[in-house]
This record gives sequence, C-alpha cells and structure tokens, in this order.
Amino acid sequence: MDSFQSILGDAAGGALCNVLTAYGASAPLLAAISLVEPTPAGEALAVGAGLAGLAATVGCNWDRDAPGPIAGGGIEGCMEAGPGAHLLVFADKGNGDPLVYYGTASKIIRTYTAPTETLPPLYFIEYVNEAETATGIYQGSRVEDFPGFKWVTQVVNGTCAALPPPQPPPDPPTFKHTDPASGCEINVDFQGWAVGPAGDVGGVWLMSPAAPQTRASGGIIGGCNFAPTIYYDGGGGGEGGGGGPVNFPVPDPLPPDGDEPWWAPLLRSAAGGAAAALVNKALEELFQTSYPAGSYSITGVCERDADGNPMDVTRSSTYTSAPGIDAVLTRLDAIADLFQYHKELRQPICRHPRGSGDLVTVNFVSDEPSPQGEKPLRKYLRYRDQTGSDLAVHGAHWRDFSWQAGPVVVGHKNGSWGEVQVWALNADEGKRVIRHAGSVAGVDPDSEGDWVITSSSDPRYGQTGIMRVERRIAGELRQQFLRVTKRSDPNGMPLLPAA
Repeated sequence: MDSFQSILGDAAGGALCNVLTAYGASAPLLAAISLVEPTPAGEALAVGAGLAGLAATVGCNWDRDAPGPIAGGGIEGCMEAGPGAHLLVFADKGNGDPLVYYGTASKIIRTYTAPTETLPPLYFIEYVNEAETATGIYQGSRVEDFPGFKWVTQVVNGTCAALPPPQPPPDPPTFKHTDPASGCEINVDFQGWAVGPAGDVGGVWLMSPAAPQTRASGGIIGGCNFAPTIYYDGGGGGEGGGGGPVNFPVPDPLPPDGDEPWWAPLLRSAAGGAAAALVNKALEELFQTSYPAGSYSITGVCERDADGNPMDVTRSSTYTSAPGIDAVLTRLDAIADLFQYHKELRQPICRHPRGSGDLVTVNFVSDEPSPQGEKPLRKYLRYRDQTGSDLAVHGAHWRDFSWQAGPVVVGHKNGSWGEVQVWALNADEGKRVIRHAGSVAGVDPDSEGDWVITSSSDPRYGQTGIMRVERRIAGELRQQFLRVTKRSDPNGMPLLPAA
C-alpha cells in the first residue's frame, strides 16, 4: 500500500487540479498567506505566477483566462458602456436556469444585498439609465434561496468603457478523493494558498476521512482512519521552488482564528524547518559530488569561404573533472572562452513570423461529464483570422463541428496565424481540428508553419470526451448564442454569434 504521505499528496494534487479547472481566472483571488511573515488582514498577495508554476509541476491543465465563479451578488460583464452603446442587464440565479432579462442601463453604480420592510435580504443592482438622466435599482432574488446569484451585463451597439473590479470568489466546495489502492475516501477542503520567499505557491488543504472515525484524536493514524490533518503540498513555480510537503494534525480543541487562519503560524514554522533541511542536504551533496570533465562546442551558421560557399566552423572549450564549487569555476572559465569564440563568428539574425489578424476564440464543452468529475470538460481553441470575415462566418463554420479531446497535444507554430494548440484523442484528430480552423481562417497548416506533437500520460489531465461548441441561452426570448468570439484588441466585450 502506498504510504500515508503519498496518499495525502495524491489527494492534494487532485484537489488542486479541480480548483484550477473550476475557478480559472478566479483561482489567484482565493485567500493566501505568506510563509515568510504574518499577512495583515485584508492584504492580497500576488500568486498568479507561482500558481502557474505549481500547476505545471503537478500537471494541471489551468486555463488562466477562463471565467471563474464569483461570490453571490457579484457582477459579470461590463460596468459602463462606451459612447453610443448601452448595457443589457440580466440575472443569473446560479441554478442552471436561463438568464433573466431586467432592462437597460448606461452604467452600473454598485451591487449589494439588503432586506426590505417585508422581505429578507435580496440582491440589488443600482444603475444609471440608458439616457443618462436618472438612476434606478433592479431588485433580484432572495439571497437565502439563490446563494450563487450574480448580475450579468452585455454591451450593445458599441464597446465597454469599464470592466468590473476583481471580485472575490466563493470558497471551493469539498473535493472527494478515493485512494485506488485501499478504496479509502478522503474529504479535501481548500484552506488557502501559501506563498514562499521566492514567490513559490503551494496549496493548503484540510484532509479528513469521509467515513466516520473510530478514534477522535491522538494524531495521524494512517489508512482510512486518521485524525483531520492540515496538508501543505510544498509549493512550486517561483524562483526557488517549494520546500517539500508538510502535514500536521488538527488540534482539539481548535484554536481561534486571529488576523490569519489558526494554521498559518504552525505551517510557517513547519515549512521553514523543512526548507532548511532540504537546503542543508542539497549543499552537502553539492560540495561532495565530483563532476566529470567535458567540453562545450559552438558551430557557426553564417561562415562562408572566399567563394561565398557555406563553411562548417566549430569551436570547442574544455573543462576538467572537479568536485563542487571547483567544477562550477572550471565550467565558467570554459564558457568565458566560448563567448569569445562566439563573438569571432558571424552573428546571425533570425526572424520568426509573428501572428497577425483578429483573434478568434472557440469555446467547447463535452457531451458528457468529465471521466474524473461531475462537470463537463471545457476546452477553447484560439487562432488569428487571415480573411477578415465576420464573426457570423466563424460561428457558422463551427456550429455543427465535433471532435474528441484527449491526452495528445497537437500544435501548429511559425504560421501567419500565430500558434494554435488543441488537446485531442490522437495526433490525427488534433490535426483535423486545426485544419478545420485553418479552412475558415485562410491558412493551410500543411503548407506553412510546423506541426508539433506531444502527449501526457498523467490521468489528471488530458481527459477524453466528445467536444462541441458551447451554447448559451439568454434573455426573456431564450435566444441561443454560440460561444465563438472575435476581437481585434483587448477593448470591449466580444460578441457571440446567434446559433
């Protein structure tokens, strides 16, 4: 049976990928604490770059641009319409029902919740009317009935002049992990991000057995029966990476939270000790290990003889065998010589084609739930249109198209439309999707640019499913839209073509 530590690590990895997939661009807005010093209440820490490194280390497929959930009563869309434009105001009850149309506005002043004389707290949105002559208030649903309620605005006849400020997302729900070896179920609850001194970011999780315990306290037991445990996955991504996993049992009784969660000072102390031990071990290995002799070589690519014919010119710089720091110094001397050789050769100037044209984004959703979850898979494909065609043309092109997602990453680079990538069931399926995009974008990927094929065997990402263009129903008329968007610059909200 796998060790208890590795079981917790697998549970944390699955929970991390689940949070990143579900929360998208909202993931960095979740609560975070510093492992260096106490974090003042209300202070937001920058976790985006470190979180991207952690996702890559664990193998999570994180779409940093995907919209994520926002706390009940927030707003999605645009806060203020540009010149000549106005806003359509909808309500999303968060229960899967179609959007409910409320009216028009030129600007949103604020959203809030409040009780009335006869009703418990309701959702409200205060706005400036379309003529910009008065303010008004739209009244939404009951807070207690629809905790996932949010306001949604769409721009009509123009562009958006102001987007909503970043809004805190709701706490992630409990993630259930089943250990394949023992069949034990573990509840994994997100506690926050922990930011290390080098910008590395790790997840902090509360682990507890899903089945009732037979012993209420007394430390970690292991297997299916253990005390609730705080687990820190060690982080990754920053300048120096994380310091390794840390876990400790939840004390009983539970300490009260202060300016920080109760577990923050305990984790800060434990993580500091683990990191120091790793550093000492790494330094010891560095000084004791002997590194073999070798050489560096550089080959000129622009050298020609007197008649203008290409010449094969190679220069080498050698270094001797040495231990630790001496090995570093001998290699630095060899690299210094190589730099001089490089300056003596002709200097090439390499030009790579840069993508041009309006950016088209196609959002896909799977027919069935994800093989490892209850929600459908979501994918998006981006390419730059070379034909200047209308958004409706691209929407019609993708409307009835379907394909199979999977673990093979098929990419196309060095083309006039930039870099295009898709996760498909196999290389042929991925090329079929990209060729379909090229046929409407005015690009033949087989005659220009290069194909790049990679794959992953990690079951946590690259999942399979039949993908089709996502559709969204909005308004009292239940009008259907395809989630195919096109924009030439970052200003304004991209429009959706009617299905």
